[in-house]
Amino acid sequence: ESGSTLYINMDEFTAFDKIYHQNYQGDLSDLMYYFKQNKDTVAIKLKAIVNTVNTLDYVPPLKYSRDLRTMETTKWIETIMATGMYENIVIDIGNVVEDITSLIEFCDKIYVPMENSYMYKMKVGEFEEFLLRSEALELIDKIEQVTPPIDLVDIEDDNFLERQLWSNLGDYSRQVVGGGGNR
Repeated sequence: ESGSTLYINMDEFTAFDKIYHQNYQGDLSDLMYYFKQNKDTVAIKLKAIVNTVNTLDYVPPLKYSRDLRTMETTKWIETIMATGMYENIVIDIGNVVEDITSLIEFCDKIYVPMENSYMYKMKVGEFEEFLLRSEALELIDKIEQVTPPIDLVDIEDDNFLERQLWSNLGDYSRQVVGGGGNR
Protein backbone atom coordinates (compact mmCIF):
# COMPACT_ATOMS: atom_id res chain seq x y z
CA GLU A 1 0.00 0.00 0.00
CA SER A 2 2.95 2.34 0.54
CA GLY A 3 4.30 1.93 -2.99
CA SER A 4 4.29 -0.27 -6.04
CA THR A 5 4.97 -3.81 -4.86
CA LEU A 6 5.82 -7.02 -6.70
CA TYR A 7 5.41 -10.41 -5.01
CA ILE A 8 7.55 -13.31 -6.24
CA ASN A 9 6.93 -16.76 -4.79
CA MET A 10 9.90 -19.13 -5.06
CA ASP A 11 8.38 -22.10 -3.28
CA GLU A 12 8.65 -25.44 -4.97
CA PHE A 13 4.94 -26.29 -4.84
CA THR A 14 2.36 -23.52 -4.53
CA ALA A 15 -0.79 -24.63 -6.40
CA PHE A 16 -1.55 -20.94 -7.13
CA ASP A 17 -3.37 -21.78 -10.34
CA LYS A 18 -5.60 -24.28 -8.55
CA ILE A 19 -6.21 -22.22 -5.40
CA TYR A 20 -6.97 -19.00 -7.26
CA HIS A 21 -8.73 -20.64 -10.23
CA GLN A 22 -6.43 -18.92 -12.69
CA ASN A 23 -5.12 -19.99 -16.04
CA TYR A 24 -1.95 -17.88 -16.21
CA GLN A 25 -0.53 -16.66 -19.51
CA GLY A 26 3.00 -16.98 -18.15
CA ASP A 27 4.85 -17.65 -14.93
CA LEU A 28 8.21 -17.32 -13.22
CA SER A 29 9.73 -19.97 -15.52
CA ASP A 30 8.82 -17.86 -18.53
CA LEU A 31 10.33 -14.77 -16.97
CA MET A 32 13.58 -16.63 -16.27
CA TYR A 33 13.60 -17.92 -19.86
CA TYR A 34 13.22 -14.38 -21.21
CA PHE A 35 16.03 -13.28 -18.91
CA LYS A 36 18.33 -15.97 -20.33
CA GLN A 37 17.46 -14.93 -23.89
CA ASN A 38 17.81 -11.17 -23.51
CA LYS A 39 17.85 -9.46 -20.13
CA ASP A 40 17.06 -6.12 -21.79
CA THR A 41 13.51 -7.32 -22.52
CA VAL A 42 12.72 -8.37 -18.94
CA ALA A 43 10.67 -5.22 -18.21
CA ILE A 44 8.43 -5.85 -21.24
CA LYS A 45 8.01 -9.54 -20.42
CA LEU A 46 7.38 -8.75 -16.76
CA LYS A 47 4.46 -6.50 -17.71
CA ALA A 48 3.00 -9.31 -19.82
CA ILE A 49 3.28 -11.94 -17.06
CA VAL A 50 2.35 -9.96 -13.93
CA ASN A 51 -1.10 -10.38 -12.41
CA THR A 52 -2.68 -7.94 -9.97
CA VAL A 53 -4.93 -8.31 -6.95
CA ASN A 54 -5.99 -4.92 -5.60
CA THR A 55 -2.68 -3.02 -5.77
CA LEU A 56 -0.40 -6.04 -5.35
CA ASP A 57 1.36 -7.27 -8.48
CA TYR A 58 2.60 -10.84 -8.51
CA VAL A 59 4.45 -13.14 -10.85
CA PRO A 60 2.65 -16.49 -11.02
CA PRO A 61 4.94 -19.11 -9.46
CA LEU A 62 6.73 -21.64 -11.58
CA LYS A 63 5.37 -25.13 -12.01
CA TYR A 64 8.68 -26.96 -12.44
CA SER A 65 11.14 -26.35 -9.62
CA ARG A 66 14.00 -27.59 -11.78
CA ASP A 67 13.93 -24.19 -13.50
CA LEU A 68 14.67 -22.45 -10.22
CA ARG A 69 17.39 -24.93 -9.27
CA THR A 70 19.34 -24.11 -12.42
CA MET A 71 19.06 -20.32 -12.46
CA GLU A 72 21.34 -17.76 -10.88
CA THR A 73 18.54 -16.12 -8.94
CA THR A 74 20.40 -12.97 -7.94
CA LYS A 75 21.06 -11.92 -11.54
CA TRP A 76 17.44 -11.86 -12.67
CA ILE A 77 16.26 -10.29 -9.38
CA GLU A 78 18.85 -7.53 -9.95
CA THR A 79 17.45 -7.06 -13.45
CA ILE A 80 13.88 -6.72 -12.13
CA MET A 81 15.06 -4.21 -9.53
CA ALA A 82 16.91 -2.23 -12.21
CA THR A 83 13.70 -1.77 -14.24
CA GLY A 84 12.53 0.71 -11.59
CA MET A 85 8.97 -0.58 -11.99
CA TYR A 86 8.61 -1.41 -8.30
CA GLU A 87 9.45 0.35 -5.07
CA ASN A 88 9.12 -2.91 -3.12
CA ILE A 89 9.79 -6.50 -4.08
CA VAL A 90 8.62 -9.23 -1.72
CA ILE A 91 10.35 -12.54 -2.30
CA ASP A 92 8.87 -15.65 -0.71
CA ILE A 93 11.93 -17.89 -0.64
CA GLY A 94 11.49 -21.64 -0.74
CA ASN A 95 14.08 -24.33 -0.35
CA VAL A 96 15.07 -24.72 -4.00
CA VAL A 97 17.01 -21.48 -4.43
CA GLU A 98 20.56 -22.25 -5.54
CA ASP A 99 22.39 -19.63 -3.43
CA ILE A 100 20.11 -18.34 -0.70
CA THR A 101 22.82 -16.21 0.91
CA SER A 102 23.41 -14.19 -2.26
CA LEU A 103 19.69 -13.71 -2.73
CA ILE A 104 18.93 -12.45 0.77
CA GLU A 105 21.87 -10.03 0.66
CA PHE A 106 19.58 -7.86 -1.51
CA CYS A 107 16.93 -7.75 1.15
CA ASP A 108 16.45 -4.79 3.46
CA LYS A 109 14.54 -7.04 5.86
CA ILE A 110 14.17 -10.80 6.22
CA TYR A 111 10.90 -11.86 7.82
CA VAL A 112 10.96 -15.37 9.23
CA PRO A 113 7.51 -16.71 10.11
CA MET A 114 7.56 -18.48 13.44
CA GLU A 115 5.39 -21.10 14.99
CA ASN A 116 5.33 -21.43 18.72
CA SER A 117 6.80 -24.94 18.64
CA TYR A 118 10.09 -26.41 19.73
CA MET A 119 10.77 -27.97 16.30
CA TYR A 120 10.16 -24.74 14.41
CA LYS A 121 12.42 -22.75 16.74
CA MET A 122 15.18 -25.32 16.19
CA LYS A 123 14.81 -24.97 12.40
CA VAL A 124 15.13 -21.19 12.59
CA GLY A 125 18.13 -21.57 14.88
CA GLU A 126 19.71 -23.88 12.33
CA PHE A 127 19.13 -21.28 9.60
CA GLU A 128 20.89 -18.66 11.72
CA GLU A 129 23.78 -21.09 12.32
CA PHE A 130 24.00 -21.60 8.56
CA LEU A 131 24.34 -17.84 8.11
CA LEU A 132 27.08 -17.71 10.75
CA ARG A 133 29.01 -20.54 9.08
CA SER A 134 28.56 -18.79 5.74
CA GLU A 135 30.19 -15.70 7.26
CA ALA A 136 27.01 -13.73 6.60
CA LEU A 137 26.78 -12.07 10.02
CA GLU A 138 25.27 -8.89 8.55
CA LEU A 139 22.28 -10.90 7.37
CA ILE A 140 21.40 -12.03 10.89
CA ASP A 141 20.78 -8.39 11.81
CA LYS A 142 18.19 -8.17 9.03
CA ILE A 143 16.13 -11.06 10.41
CA GLU A 144 12.85 -10.31 12.12
CA GLN A 145 10.93 -13.25 13.50
CA VAL A 146 7.18 -12.82 13.10
CA THR A 147 4.28 -14.92 14.28
CA PRO A 148 1.44 -14.34 11.84
CA PRO A 149 -2.08 -15.36 12.79
CA ILE A 150 -3.24 -18.54 11.19
CA ASP A 151 -6.52 -18.01 9.38
CA LEU A 152 -7.90 -21.33 8.36
CA VAL A 153 -10.08 -19.91 5.62
CA ASP A 154 -10.91 -22.89 3.48
CA ILE A 155 -13.54 -21.48 1.17
CA GLU A 156 -13.01 -22.20 -2.49
CA ASP A 157 -13.99 -19.31 -4.74
CA ASP A 158 -12.58 -16.75 -7.15
CA ASN A 159 -12.01 -14.13 -4.41
CA PHE A 160 -9.73 -16.27 -2.23
CA LEU A 161 -6.62 -14.12 -2.67
CA GLU A 162 -8.47 -10.86 -2.12
CA ARG A 163 -10.04 -12.30 1.05
CA GLN A 164 -6.55 -13.18 2.26
CA LEU A 165 -5.39 -9.60 1.72
CA TRP A 166 -8.12 -8.33 4.06
CA SER A 167 -8.03 -11.16 6.60
CA ASN A 168 -6.28 -11.14 9.98
CA LEU A 169 -3.16 -12.33 8.15
CA GLY A 170 -3.33 -9.42 5.68
CA ASP A 171 -3.88 -6.92 8.49
CA TYR A 172 -0.96 -8.39 10.42
CA SER A 173 1.32 -8.27 7.37
CA ARG A 174 0.52 -4.60 6.73
CA GLN A 175 1.18 -3.80 10.37
CA VAL A 176 4.56 -5.61 10.34
CA VAL A 177 5.84 -3.81 7.25
CA GLY A 178 4.39 -0.47 8.31
CA GLY A 179 1.75 -0.28 5.61
CA GLY A 180 -1.06 0.90 7.83
CA GLY A 181 -4.11 -0.50 9.46
CA ASN A 182 -7.24 -2.23 8.36
CA ARG A 183 -9.33 -1.64 5.30
